Amino acid sequence: MRRYFDISRRLIIVPALVTGPKERQVLSMVLDTGATSSVINYEVLKKIGAPFGESVEEVTMTTAAGVLSAFKVTVNSLETLGTQRENFKVIANKSSEFIEIDGLLGLDFLRGHRLTLDFREGILSLD
Repeated sequence: MRRYFDISRRLIIVPALVTGPKERQVLSMVLDTGATSSVINYEVLKKIGAPFGESVEEVTMTTAAGVLSAFKVTVNSLETLGTQRENFKVIANKSSEFIEIDGLLGLDFLRGHRLTLDFREGILSLD
């Protein structure tokens, strides 16, 4: 899928749809090829009903702010750029570093696809 992005902005923001057991929510996510895992704000995940039970995996996440402890949870689906991942694991972020965005779209979502970024025209595609 081909999508335009604003080349004057510092970040590439893409809309995404996350689905949980309770509801769906549209997100604003930063395309982050430096992130090995996709990350979604903890409050969003709670709202959609993502499971935070005893079986949730605890992970360590290295960010610009330092090393943080976080949880990896499974959402029913994450959809963006014409691609949908079902039963997809994301990291739940409780830190306040996400102010204007809902999360990061990481390499785990992009793997197996061809990502093309055209910074002259402001076009990205994921095939």
